[in-house]
Amino acid sequence: MEVYNSAVSEARKKLLTNLKNEINGRIPGVNVEVSENFDALQFAGDGLFDSGKEVPTAVGAVRMRQIADVLDQNLGCYSLGSRRTFSKDCNPAFALMDSLQVEGHTDNVGGEVLNMDLSAKRAASIYALMIQQKPDLVLYLNRDEQPVLSVAGFGKGRPIEENETDSGRDANRRIDLRFIMVVPSKEADIAEIRRALSGEP
Repeated sequence: MEVYNSAVSEARKKLLTNLKNEINGRIPGVNVEVSENFDALQFAGDGLFDSGKEVPTAVGAVRMRQIADVLDQNLGCYSLGSRRTFSKDCNPAFALMDSLQVEGHTDNVGGEVLNMDLSAKRAASIYALMIQQKPDLVLYLNRDEQPVLSVAGFGKGRPIEENETDSGRDANRRIDLRFIMVVPSKEADIAEIRRALSGEP
């Protein structure tokens, strides 16, 4: 089980690195980074949200629509459902996604409750925009036959820059995409994951 989990961790790291390179290569001005724990793509503000606003700027909306296109081309190898496109070439570790969280964040302007609400609304607005752009994103499923795409809000509690400057606050008004993979609790789970991904009965 330790060997499998280690391989899954490496697979996620490779997936996120490839996504980062593809997004930065295709979409000018996004400047996405992979988180320190190699479990999330972090879209530092770059004008994504104006202060206090829950919907993205016009430029931000265009970028997030393009990111939805990139995700739609890459999730099938790591998920189940009608959009499953698994092959050992793209996913030799048999890594399976449990959830892809669209996470909203804010700067430190305003109180805790206001920012928690605002961050959740930002995540929901980006989720809606992505689904509008690529409706099939809801067809990528986890083991429980639930859509992997979900939303969460974290308020001002997880900044990636200092909030003392305008540029720092802008960076913190952002969206993260967190890739949560299935962590099996017993050896039998690994065989089930392999069967589900490969489409075996």
